[in-house]
Amino acid sequence: MSLGPKLSTTPMTTDEELRHVADAVESSLSVVGCGPRGAAAVDGFRGDCSLAPGASDAGQSVNRQATVVAVDVGDVGMEGSDADTATRNPTPEAGETLSSVESSCRGDDAFSIVVVGVPSRFGVSERAAIDRLQGIADAVVLVRDGWLPGAISQLVALIEEAGVVNLDLADVQTLLSPDGMGTLSSGTGPESTPETAVSAALEGVISDVDVAAASGAIVDVSGTPDLSVDGAASLVGCVRDRIDGEAHVIWGTAVDEETSGSSQPGGADGSVRVRLLLSGIEPPEPTRSPGDRCPRCDGTLSGYTMGDSTTIACDACGYAGVSRR
Repeated sequence: MSLGPKLSTTPMTTDEELRHVADAVESSLSVVGCGPRGAAAVDGFRGDCSLAPGASDAGQSVNRQATVVAVDVGDVGMEGSDADTATRNPTPEAGETLSSVESSCRGDDAFSIVVVGVPSRFGVSERAAIDRLQGIADAVVLVRDGWLPGAISQLVALIEEAGVVNLDLADVQTLLSPDGMGTLSSGTGPESTPETAVSAALEGVISDVDVAAASGAIVDVSGTPDLSVDGAASLVGCVRDRIDGEAHVIWGTAVDEETSGSSQPGGADGSVRVRLLLSGIEPPEPTRSPGDRCPRCDGTLSGYTMGDSTTIACDACGYAGVSRR
């Protein structure tokens, strides 16, 4: 549902009253983990959706509409002497993982979402891997390193859990289809200051992504039965204030009486949770260091320190960048 006019302040019904609706709906998702860390993320997942072939306890989803693939960027690393990401090739192990991802994404007509765990600093190898995955899947969603199992759980919950203002796969597909690139985060905060949940979710976005440039967002707010629809809508407004003014915002809200603590490291304890899926973001640019190859002419980069940063430059062609290493 898109953010619209002010809504009723009537308290939400409980999840128990809505659960029979969710239980009656057959899962439309399949989840598969590729590569060692992707497989581990799926093995730790305890959702209600079926698992695609290749994951433990493989199941069959008769009406599958989407495939969610978990993979860590470290398991699809690219190698090569050239700094240009387009000319890098996967290592033998990464090639096997990429083949598994491709098989999972292209096995049927389901919408494919690859959820990728990424480090806080991007190198050329990581950026090349992301570029390759974009060519395989309908959408790539980047998440912080170490949060891949939680991200899979949160994405599936966002799609499949019933709510007072409902979200579903069609909303996710609408958001991600135009650009094919997004990032997922989650944050919690106390009911007395629920806007801190929004701040925690925004701070949980992967490093070096320009949140203000996001072209779209799904905001999923959950809390106790005391959280009104108006209260949830005000939190959506907090997100809207932080992203592009023309961004397309879709939001939902649900009751979760067990909301406490954070599903993502660094979140604050509390009774309001915000799941945030942003689209139209650009992956971080590779961090380069002295001695790396120049992305423009393939020469050798030099480093010149200025204060707390180092300027990376190519004496041959004049390329310049800033290293944060």
